[in-house]
Order: sequence, then structure tokens, then C-alpha cells
Amino acid sequence: MVQLVMERLIAQGQLQGDAGFLARHFCESVLLPHAWDSLFEMGELTVTTDRLQVLDAAVDFFLSAAAPKDAVSPQPS
Repeated sequence: MVQLVMERLIAQGQLQGDAGFLARHFCESVLLPHAWDSLFEMGELTVTTDRLQVLDAAVDFFLSAAAPKDAVSPQPS
């Protein structure tokens, strides 16, 4: 799924490079370290504010890039 989003971003001219490499880099540098830190510590993960901001920004970027462009946001009732 990550690679498909990267391919679409490349096609739209928002990114340049190899989609597979970009997907691996995204997962290795943003998503995996957070999970591995938790596993290595074998306890609750202490998340620093700067690490949380990087993770939040990366996830926000990915979710906005993954959203269908013709999706309509739900209107509040």
C-alpha cells in the first residue's frame, strides 16, 4: 500500500525517485523505529515530543496522500 501511494505521488509530480525505495525509506525511517523501540525496551515506550511530532507528520502526510482525490469529507450533522 505504501508503495502504491508513492507511485501515485511520483505520477502526480509530487515526489521523484523509485517508488519501492521511497516506500522502504518511509517505513524504515518513520514507522519501524517506533515499533522496534517498543519491542527492544520490552515495556512501555517513552515517546519524546520531537519523535511524536515526526511520526504524526509522517502519518498525516501518508494518509492525505493515500486518500482518494474524489472523496467527499463527511459534513457535520
